[in-house]
Amino acid sequence: MKKQFLLFFIVFASFFKAQNAIDFDLIKKEVTEKGGKYEYEKLLFKFVHLPSSLDSLEANRLYYGKIFYPANKDKVVVIGDLMRLSREKKYTEAIEEGERLIKEDPVSLEILGSLFLAYKNRNPENKNFDLLTEQFRILVNAVVGSRENTEKGELYTVTSVADEYIVGNILGHNLYVMRRSSDRVAKGYIDRFKLLKTKISFLVVYLKE
Repeated sequence: MKKQFLLFFIVFASFFKAQNAIDFDLIKKEVTEKGGKYEYEKLLFKFVHLPSSLDSLEANRLYYGKIFYPANKDKVVVIGDLMRLSREKKYTEAIEEGERLIKEDPVSLEILGSLFLAYKNRNPENKNFDLLTEQFRILVNAVVGSRENTEKGELYTVTSVADEYIVGNILGHNLYVMRRSSDRVAKGYIDRFKLLKTKISFLVVYLKE
């Protein structure tokens, strides 16, 4: 699995650019503004149908603005079967399950990543493979663009624990073998990972309305 995710790093590395820290108050205002440039419905439509048309700011608002999208409130998408099928290398079944789930949760690194691997191993010529690759790249860039350099190492902002492990692997870090410590902060939790001299941290956001 690590080698497969390192493939993502090779594919997407040239697109990684650091941006400013995430301003969630501003993002909430912009994605909930009816008719505004960053209204979430508009971003979601572009992402699903023409992802290459999204610029870096739109991608940023898409990934982090998902927190404030009313349709996602209290929504739970169960992906256990997809993860199991991926682990068992039942790629045809994983594609079917993933395509069903992505309609429920289009902005999901977990689902997109699993579909990417399933298509890559079973049907890389499928037109959906290129679309998924572009969508995955856009979300990864949004996270990598949140990077902050702190005295305790690089800090990336994600919206779920699963995303920190996905992004960590893409950046070449196997977080599962690194020592983790966590601190509660105003916006959620900061998970700090360390292995010898290597350090990387993630702010996992849990915002309360």
